[in-house]
This record gives sequence, structure tokens and C-alpha cells, in this order.
Amino acid sequence: MRLLTKLSAKECRIADQKAILFEDFAFGKMSKGNYLELKSALTAEGEEVLRQKSEIESKAQSVPPVPEKSHIFGLLGRLDGIQEVTPELVFVSFVERIDVFSSERVEMRFAFAGELERLCCSAFVEPKL
Repeated sequence: MRLLTKLSAKECRIADQKAILFEDFAFGKMSKGNYLELKSALTAEGEEVLRQKSEIESKAQSVPPVPEKSHIFGLLGRLDGIQEVTPELVFVSFVERIDVFSSERVEMRFAFAGELERLCCSAFVEPKL
């Protein structure tokens, strides 16, 4: 998700640069040829950013939602058919909810929290003597 934020920021910077470029052209600070050349370069860069954003969003949408109380191994099994496991994909698959209380306190609820506790506890059962 950080990548989407970075791409959105880059998209805003490109739009700002285009506006400044037009102002410079309108006030006669550059020739029409330079303006058109720089504008086309910024437009191409903007189109590339949009392509990257749509690619990331389509990957995120292709991941089915995590069912309630699902087994952790079932979650891992859902990743079998996917060739590239990205941080965004893992995040969408394993994080159920994020609560932000302040800049110093954030709580994350994982979709497999109960299963993880059950697995850990059953693995370390002390033998009865």
C-alpha cells in the first residue's frame, strides 16, 4: 500500500509541474516548442504512473476477501496459485482490521489470531507425569 501512496504523490507532483509549466509558457518564459516537449514528457510520465497504479489495484482486487475465523493454513493455501507474493497481497490476506488511536498507538487484528494461539499452545503441551 505504500507504493500506491508514493505513486499518488508522484501523480500530484506531475500535475503541479504541468500547471507550473503552463504558467511559464503563458507568461512567455519559454517557447511553444519547449512547452510542448516538456508537457509531452510529463504526460508520458503521468500515464506510466497511472498504469502502475491500476496494475497494483487490479492485483489487490484479485485476492478474495479473508473469510471470518479461517484456518491459517487455509489462508496460506489461497496463495498457492499466485506466482508473485507481494507485501500488499500478504497484507490483504492476513490483516483483518487496523485501529489507529493516536500517532503512538495502533492495533492490528489478524485474521488468524485465534488459530495461531491454538497452534502454539498445542505444540508446547507439557507431558503429564
